Amino acid sequence: MEEWRIDSVGFPDCGEYVNGKGYYNSNSGKYVSRKYDWMGSKVPLKYIRYEFMCFDDVDILERFGVKFVDRVGRFLSLLYKKSLNSVDEEREIYVSHTEVAGILGELSYKSIMEELVKDDIIRQTSEYRMKYNANKFVKFWKLRSDFYGEKKRIRYIRNRQLYKFLESKSTLEYESKDVYQKYEIDVLNDLTVDNANVKDIIDLRVKRKIDEDLNDYLNIEFLKKKEQKYLMKRLNKERNGWNEYYLRSYKMKLRYLYEHFTDSIQSVKSGDISNVVYSDLFSGRIYNPVNTRFKEIRTVLRIDGEELIEVDLKNSYISLLYLLFMVLNDEVDLGKGGDEIRERLGNVSKGKKFLREYEDCFIDKKYDFYKKVGVKLMDIEGVVDSKMRKYLKGNVLSLLNTRKSFEYGKEFYGKSYEQFMNVVFCSDGYKFIEYIKNNDVFEMYYEKNVFKGFLSYKNVPKLLMRMEVIVMKIIFDRLIKDGFKYISLFDGLLCKKSEVDQVMKSINKEIKKFRCLEFKVK
Repeated sequence: MEEWRIDSVGFPDCGEYVNGKGYYNSNSGKYVSRKYDWMGSKVPLKYIRYEFMCFDDVDILERFGVKFVDRVGRFLSLLYKKSLNSVDEEREIYVSHTEVAGILGELSYKSIMEELVKDDIIRQTSEYRMKYNANKFVKFWKLRSDFYGEKKRIRYIRNRQLYKFLESKSTLEYESKDVYQKYEIDVLNDLTVDNANVKDIIDLRVKRKIDEDLNDYLNIEFLKKKEQKYLMKRLNKERNGWNEYYLRSYKMKLRYLYEHFTDSIQSVKSGDISNVVYSDLFSGRIYNPVNTRFKEIRTVLRIDGEELIEVDLKNSYISLLYLLFMVLNDEVDLGKGGDEIRERLGNVSKGKKFLREYEDCFIDKKYDFYKKVGVKLMDIEGVVDSKMRKYLKGNVLSLLNTRKSFEYGKEFYGKSYEQFMNVVFCSDGYKFIEYIKNNDVFEMYYEKNVFKGFLSYKNVPKLLMRMEVIVMKIIFDRLIKDGFKYISLFDGLLCKKSEVDQVMKSINKEIKKFRCLEFKVK
């Protein structure tokens, strides 16, 4: 496109005088005869947007006028960035009315949205009940597909009114964050990406995923039918890798994610923290640009120029379930977090048999939980190999996250769902899990008699996520106090390689009172 229109549109600075036109007003996109006091200073280069080759600044200028170039560009960039976080391959995105109106302008956003739909730049994909308010419907939007394949470049916001909206939003967003989110934002300011070959990182990720799929193919009988279906869709006929279409599309997706990651870090460094660090409404889990991207990116990250090391909770899901039972039996004090859990659950089965059965795994740490379960299930002597352990673990975790009715008539290692769960979790542990799956344990999320929570069968993972957050925040308190920089990874963290020994000492100081938890350096 003529060297992409020789850098596209160039705009004067606000208050800049142009012969024959006058002083440029960046708010209105017009030239005026008088220069006002506020027009003397440039808009700081802080907030960024993308300019897409398939619908660039010239296109926006021709359709909406100069004062909407930044606004429309920022809105399209928002849809693009949010869509990369979506697990839905359709990339349908919800954006609040407040944000749409703030970016596009309260008086103009409706007409702009209509024009964008008319020109097939965006389209409304669906309308759903709100996740946290069943009485409210929200619209979901999708960018045209060629936005993900064409070139793009970064532009800084120069529209003063849009800048003021983003500045106000960013200030309010930062002030609303807790101490842990603010700390991570500060650490992200010190984060750099080593001179990395993006292709090598992507190839490393692809190789790992293909190896996992080939291993799954050798043990396909252990997979659920849905998983088998998607596995066969990815693999080629010779079963020595992925088919070309899936390989190409996956590599492209990884490149998008990598670019979005580096752009997010750049945004934070410039002061734009919008949708960069946030927490889950229910559990309090912290999400950041690192833990929401593929793991291979972590190999090229640096804090203060230093290589990073990952530390995480061993067998986190089951360890946290064991800790939960210890809390319910008053064997561990989790402070306010423990009180909250006990109050929420009420009078439930406390899993005493489960605690005693697996004491040698979690307290004495003599055996691996899944290997012990494998021996119990198959009534065998000797060692449960790594493959058997992997698929047994997958089944155990899967059944914790599903409805009993979904598994009706199925067998697991020759046992029914009830038999399997009784063996793995003991009778009282199984009773507890079924109670949690079939009752509303999140009463606090009612508002005006409208339930804002999740389906009850998803309560177990949500409850364990809450346990995870309680534990990790206890650890974060210690690390912040001791002056260690870290980036959270849900059930773990990244820290400087030179400080990993001291970080582990600080972590162990805090978790020794829990007894059943064990952190390891990966």
